[in-house]
Amino acid sequence: MAVIRKAASDYTREIFYKLREREYNPELMRLYVVVGGGCMIQNFGEYDKDRVTIVRDIFDFANGS
Repeated sequence: MAVIRKAASDYTREIFYKLREREYNPELMRLYVVVGGGCMIQNFGEYDKDRVTIVRDIFDFANGS
């Protein structure tokens, strides 16, 4: 189980690294993660929970909820 947790953590770290490569600045921008990947980021990522919004239901997001 520890190997799976480490792999998931490394994967989410890589996601944020790639975002920063493309000029994502977590101090200036709010990040919205829509459905796919949100569970990984929420459970294994290291991020500012006040600056990242994880939208689990695409229909809620589309309706502005």
